[in-house]
Amino acid sequence: MANKKDKEPYEIDIAETITTITRLTFLFSPFSYDIRSVKSIEQYYYFSIITEILIHMRDLLFKLDALNNRIAFTNFVEPQPDKEILDITDLVKYFRDAACHNESKNRRNYKGYLFAGNVFANYDFEGEITLLMGDSKLYVKRHLVRLYQTVLQRFASYDEFQANADFRLALGSARSQGEF
Repeated sequence: MANKKDKEPYEIDIAETITTITRLTFLFSPFSYDIRSVKSIEQYYYFSIITEILIHMRDLLFKLDALNNRIAFTNFVEPQPDKEILDITDLVKYFRDAACHNESKNRRNYKGYLFAGNVFANYDFEGEITLLMGDSKLYVKRHLVRLYQTVLQRFASYDEFQANADFRLALGSARSQGEF
């Protein structure tokens, strides 16, 4: 699997990528901890789980982008060129940087928001959880869950992943969860 646009091919470690996908499948499973539930945002580990999802999702999005298979949907993504946010991949990168790096310029802004203190249920949509970083919004269902499903579909389009039993198991588990 080589990137067509780079001079040097980008090779994906399939086993490592499948481990990441398997972990995401567990994190998105309603049987372990339902990040989509409004009741869950009061739990102690909610931000830890969201942060881990952002870390793994950013890794997978980077890999897909390097393979010229960028996920670039813009539904419910407010373009912010000054923050280099034009699509969902940019938005996840922005939030991941803010969540993981205390010194990140994304972590604080003129409104004084700090990532860990801003989760709103029903902020813009009934039954939706909105994560805020300043004036940037990331929705759990409309963004993260949809992105998870899209990432799985993209990797499923590669023969190297379809041939792997662990990937097929993770994919089957995600599909059995039905529509989020």
